[in-house]
Amino acid sequence: MASSLGIHLRPDGFDYVLLEGSAKRWTMKDHGSGRWDPGAAPKSLGRALSEGVRLKGKVDKVVLALPGSRALLREISLPFTDRDKVHQVLKFEVESELYHLDVDEVLADFLTLAGERATPTLLVTVLPKEVVREALDVAAGAGWDPPVVDVAYAALANAVAALDAGGTPLLRGVASGDAAGDEEREVAAAAAPTAFLHVGPLECQLLIQAPDGGLRAARILPFGWREILRGLDVAAATPAAEGEVLPPDADLAEVEARAAEEAAAEAGGDAGEGVDGPDEGDGGDEGDTDEEPHGRLFGVDAGVPTAPSLDEAVGLAGPERLASFRRQLLREVRRGLAAHPVPVARLGVLGDAVPGLEEDLAAAVGVPVARPDLGDAVAGACPIALGIGLRGIGVDRLGMNFRQEEFRYARGLERVEGPLTLALVGLIAFLVFDAGLHFKRARFLRMEADRIYRQADVRVEALNERVRADDEYPEEWLIRNDLEGLDVEERYRLQTLYNRVRAAKKDLDELMGESDLEMPPSALEAWRLLSEFLREEMADYPDRWMIESFDFTSVDARRSGSRESPAHVITKFGITLKGDDAERIAGQFDRLEQAFAERPWVWGDPAIPNTEPAKVGPGKTAIITVNIVPEAARAQEDRS
Repeated sequence: MASSLGIHLRPDGFDYVLLEGSAKRWTMKDHGSGRWDPGAAPKSLGRALSEGVRLKGKVDKVVLALPGSRALLREISLPFTDRDKVHQVLKFEVESELYHLDVDEVLADFLTLAGERATPTLLVTVLPKEVVREALDVAAGAGWDPPVVDVAYAALANAVAALDAGGTPLLRGVASGDAAGDEEREVAAAAAPTAFLHVGPLECQLLIQAPDGGLRAARILPFGWREILRGLDVAAATPAAEGEVLPPDADLAEVEARAAEEAAAEAGGDAGEGVDGPDEGDGGDEGDTDEEPHGRLFGVDAGVPTAPSLDEAVGLAGPERLASFRRQLLREVRRGLAAHPVPVARLGVLGDAVPGLEEDLAAAVGVPVARPDLGDAVAGACPIALGIGLRGIGVDRLGMNFRQEEFRYARGLERVEGPLTLALVGLIAFLVFDAGLHFKRARFLRMEADRIYRQADVRVEALNERVRADDEYPEEWLIRNDLEGLDVEERYRLQTLYNRVRAAKKDLDELMGESDLEMPPSALEAWRLLSEFLREEMADYPDRWMIESFDFTSVDARRSGSRESPAHVITKFGITLKGDDAERIAGQFDRLEQAFAERPWVWGDPAIPNTEPAKVGPGKTAIITVNIVPEAARAQEDRS
């Protein structure tokens, strides 16, 4: 079974939930919370986080939910909701809203709000990269690499929707009036949106949920119940050290005097010689002394104390400060509900239980207010940590993730930074060594090429001298071996000289008849073959016939594309057949054409165009074209 550790990071501490199972069936194995100093370095906070979350066994996924006090929420309308397409234009759509931020230093993601609008409404969340970077540094200090980083309000919406889908809706059955007509009111309330308010120490989340479980609106209130301590000197107002419990009969003056003596003794001991300093003692971890000063985590307001618990804060602040906080919270809740076009039917309060808040909310918003029963399966767990933990096992109704861009793979690269650096050093050393070998080899080859070129140039020049010495040799036979004034690189000199010698050899072979090209045949041989052919074929013709004209053209062998023609003689001759019988004359022309086609020394088809009347007397005249290959005739005679 898959396991998921969901952690809700706060500036003053953390909440965690350990889940096991799948998206269809899961159980909570453990939950808890812890507090820390928000001004400590991320590495120290990471160690405190790993010590506060005591895990038994391996966890498949660790996922984070970040506070939303520094997030910016905006609603936009686009004609499409495909995540890849929306992300291509998302920053451009909200850039005008980010006039106080650098658009390159923020991350943006979105979720689709439920509603009845024709055009989809997207709720865009913009978060500074430094907030995500700090959270990942804290997780890295604990030895974790979370694949999912979301905002608290989205994790809360995921938890509420998942718990509603798993059984009875959280606020069903909350009284909405008198006993009479409760069933009708319940039916009407089930068809109306429901609001949820999560109260935290430094921020609050207000959600409006559709009847089908979808998120219709969200609002982040950037203050929490610790606001009642603003401006108070909490350290001076707390008589005992944090976590110290005094017995009922203890004398407060005696306890304070003993504490002062112990503090003085510790101060004197630190100045003595027998105490190990930070570099000599064994109590501290390596790297603590090297950490640079760090601001408060997630940029939390330094004017709000983060030390006391809720009960301690209520006791220190007094009723007036508590009532002022409730009024401030009520104003923001009314403003958030009034901005929604459809009234809500119920309001559920989650998170820390501030005294008197639920009664004031019920009177202010005019709808039933109650604290939902999350059920025994998740009793006592932080709903935000639960919602982000559900992301780790596949329960994701909103689809946002701020582990984007450089944060998506940066943490994985840190794991292999050492081996990768060693591999890069080895690769660089190999490349330097290989480059040295190639340099020596290239220099040797260049020297060899120069030597061969000089020898070839000497031989070519010797051939040219023989041509110049004989007056019968034309100047065209000279091979150009002077490369001066030409744009020829040194490495191409030998190839250029080789090409020129080869071209000269080809020209000489063609001139002497020793090349691969078949030379044109003799027209006399074609005349002999044609004369014997006509003497044989016209021997049985009863009337007179005569040759009117001859035209012999010798053609050498050619290759053009896929067509090859042998060396042949194009023969055109005019012949006149005398006689009164036109059918016999036409038949004789047909027999001549067929006889030419049967001869092995005829290439191609003979051409006999239309005949014409004889110039003198009765008869027909035609111009016959036939391609004669004398070489084929000689080959046949040799075989016979």
